[in-house]
Amino acid sequence: MAIDEANVSWERLAGEVIAIQLATGHYYSMGGVAADIWTLLVNAGTSDDIAQYLASYYQMPENAKTEIEHFLVNARAVKLLKLSQREDAFATRDLPDDFARNTWVTPILQEYTDLQDLILVDPVHDTKATGWPELKGE
Repeated sequence: MAIDEANVSWERLAGEVIAIQLATGHYYSMGGVAADIWTLLVNAGTSDDIAQYLASYYQMPENAKTEIEHFLVNARAVKLLKLSQREDAFATRDLPDDFARNTWVTPILQEYTDLQDLILVDPVHDTKATGWPELKGE
């Protein structure tokens, strides 16, 4: 799986990733382990690749791979991720040193819809060629 770069905008700060699904206006928070999984997805890794890489950072429980897969399925269900046909090898990179990694915490995708109306407002594309405030439908 890979991040759907055409429909998702995201940023990582202080051990947390905020991702916005531009078509729905929903945004998502991912902290700790979830932020690391997301960061590794930049390299289009599989759940096996990600689990193997994270094992060098965390003491992982037996069900860690299942938790990673569940997180990825949830992220795909809300259209943050897309299927990808990866041809190159998983290119690992160091994770940012933005929080203390020691204990595995189940990766969670927290969804927020409170700013949906504001996120979906797109005055640049909804205006006439003459610009704001003249809307296309007027």
